[in-house]
Amino acid sequence: MIIGAGFLIIENYKKDGVSMPAIILFGMLLRKEGFVYTIPGGKIDNDEKPNEAASRELYEETAKMVKISAKRMSKYKYIDTPVKKNIFRTYYGMKNGLTKEKYILNRNKLLLNAKTPKVYLETMDMVHIYINDLKKYMKGKTRKLKTVDGNVIKLRKIFKQSLKNGVLQILNAV
Repeated sequence: MIIGAGFLIIENYKKDGVSMPAIILFGMLLRKEGFVYTIPGGKIDNDEKPNEAASRELYEETAKMVKISAKRMSKYKYIDTPVKKNIFRTYYGMKNGLTKEKYILNRNKLLLNAKTPKVYLETMDMVHIYINDLKKYMKGKTRKLKTVDGNVIKLRKIFKQSLKNGVLQILNAV
């Protein structure tokens, strides 16, 4: 049974004039795990389909920066990975031009509005990770996962499990 859905944002990240494939992760504070990074995603509500949940979560967790309609989301490729005794569906695709600065600006605007629902404030940071660095980390060739800026981050356990169970395969094609 598919219980959750999310969207893995892949981008050709440009730094110092060199473009390399990267993924975008968002940071959040969780009671049991502390501050961790993951893709926008979450549980599927009772009345939702996976593409609808992925569309909603993407919009919420990117501070309203990325909006892909549920209809359009259903056209993206996806991979289903086992998580515990259920399935998490990860849609994925290219989306260029997302910057930490834009994310922070959008999030700050939402923070200033007292009427902003809490779901738009769940994430607190956005980082880029080079795909090659993520692969090395997942294969155990490096003990620390670093952002493109050299900061060390911790992955959310459920996202790390999804990477091990198949999501990393899609990144091998990038």
